[in-house]
Amino acid sequence: MGDGYGTYIKIDNTTIKENTIINIGDSFLIFSYQIYINYENDNKKNSHKTLFLKIYNGEREFQPIILGKDKELYTIGRSENSDVTIKDEMLSRINCFIYFNNGIWNIQDGNQDGEYSTNGTWLYAFEDTEITDNMIFKSNKFNFICKFSSNFK
Repeated sequence: MGDGYGTYIKIDNTTIKENTIINIGDSFLIFSYQIYINYENDNKKNSHKTLFLKIYNGEREFQPIILGKDKELYTIGRSENSDVTIKDEMLSRINCFIYFNNGIWNIQDGNQDGEYSTNGTWLYAFEDTEITDNMIFKSNKFNFICKFSSNFK
């Protein structure tokens, strides 16, 4: 799992907000939104909210990717069959996927068949987050799991 400054929470599924940072393997995904304007043949404007993805992998910075112009589901992983392929041996073939549902973009760990990725999908905790039982989080190279108990000795 990649090293990074700050605290990251292991997710199954979460909403993608403006400036969301996700860590998968040794890669970091940074999301923002923009309005995509498509001019039709008869000059009518058709605009909708698209997702802007910037990928960083070690010293390498990928070209920005605009998602949501023509699809509502994108897979991310090391497989050439992924919609977004990242050459990162720490990634699963399909590490996670992004999907549009009820006007909101979401990211989910694993593939659409319900299989989780090997090393997880991690959300950068840039705002206050409620700690829940069995929550897994990491800071730098250390992983933590939260267990609630009423028996403190």
